[in-house]
Amino acid sequence: MEANFHLKFSRFALSPDNCLTIIFDSQGVDASPLKLQHALRELSIQADKKDDLLLERFKTLSPAEPPDFDSIPVAEKEIKYAYICSEIQHAFDLMDKNDPDTNRFPGVYAYMLLALAFKLDYLIKPEGFMMDALEKVYKIYFTQSDLTPQIKILQIRREFKNLTERPKEDFFREMYRTQSTFGVSPAVNHQTICSLIEGEIPNMNWPLQHNHHALALAVPMYIIGFGLFHYSPPQPDRALFHLLYRCLEPRFFQQLGFKNAFANPESGRLDKNSIMVAIKNIRNQYRSQYPAFKPDGSRLDYASPVLFARSYLLMMKDLHFRRVE
Repeated sequence: MEANFHLKFSRFALSPDNCLTIIFDSQGVDASPLKLQHALRELSIQADKKDDLLLERFKTLSPAEPPDFDSIPVAEKEIKYAYICSEIQHAFDLMDKNDPDTNRFPGVYAYMLLALAFKLDYLIKPEGFMMDALEKVYKIYFTQSDLTPQIKILQIRREFKNLTERPKEDFFREMYRTQSTFGVSPAVNHQTICSLIEGEIPNMNWPLQHNHHALALAVPMYIIGFGLFHYSPPQPDRALFHLLYRCLEPRFFQQLGFKNAFANPESGRLDKNSIMVAIKNIRNQYRSQYPAFKPDGSRLDYASPVLFARSYLLMMKDLHFRRVE
């Protein structure tokens, strides 16, 4: 009933055979195509989100129909589960180190935790409980409230702590491949991505000046993650964001079996030649659709991952292109 209050087109109900369903109906006279699109999108997204959550919370429930999705190999699930645990623990270690002070500088840790949530959402592609937890992280920080940034950070940490305390089998059950008809995030143009980069990049300056490189790197990681979590960017921007993730997370992608390594998994040292080839391939892939899309790889700084990430995003910010229909 609470969910129905927030829905605009559809509603949850019980079917004659006592199954929990979500339905939408409309009079033909006002069933415009636009209304149907919004209604079916809302219905589909809610149905996809709620089924796993209900099964997680209420153990007496069972699926009305056999699940229809592609399974993921157990070896891949093991890699992703280990990655989830290690990345959350790494974030906790940085917070517990308390350098800089979490109470005096909560903003830098907010970037780190939000970047972690966005990164796990994109790289792991979780469903059910974990997907809901990552969305809660975003809502905790960005929802208007009387809570201080320090309190919000503690609440976000608690959400991640809850994830680490779940049995591995619960994570495995929520790892599967799906096919989507409706996108959750709104489509945006390249200028929106430029504005995101331009507005956030300066926040790297303070942690860089004080040699907090891990926290400085959280800012570009946040930008990539926010752009992919909150928006549906143009295809060239999405491809460039994905490439940057591969450059900054080489071990994870190597373990998953990706052949082309853009950085050394152990040292993090970047491979300039392979990165330049990858950027050129992205340029060629979208040349016919975006003739003005010409990323300038000569501007990239390979001295360290954090400087590379900053120069890479600045390269993206200065791109100018629009799609040719």
